[in-house]
Amino acid sequence: MIKKAESLLQSINFWTMDIFVDFHMRNHRMGMAIKFMEAAVTKTTKNELQPCQVRVGAFLKYFVEEMDVEHSEELCKVLKRVCYPASELYNLLLHTYAAAGKIEPQMHQRIRENNVQMTSEMENLLARVCPE
Repeated sequence: MIKKAESLLQSINFWTMDIFVDFHMRNHRMGMAIKFMEAAVTKTTKNELQPCQVRVGAFLKYFVEEMDVEHSEELCKVLKRVCYPASELYNLLLHTYAAAGKIEPQMHQRIRENNVQMTSEMENLLARVCPE
């Protein structure tokens, strides 16, 4: 059934893809959920449609709980394609890295390059993720 669903990627629209994203998220198949999210955003032009904040929040919650930096990075790359707000993307990454106790030495540079508006909470997380 999953193989058949994957073969449909080329012919279905953004909202149908979102149903598949939801299905895979509910079953904790985040790699597949991100794959369908990527397929959905490739069907849109910049800022035309974006994944809802509730969906992105659900990803964040899962990534933080599971300390899943790899999938968090992957999701951010997908969301960047549809001009999802950079501050929200980096907030997601910072929370995930902090929860996992991992360090990302390039995070300061990445944040500067993307002109991210930092909150005090993000500044505190950044100090843990990328100590100077």
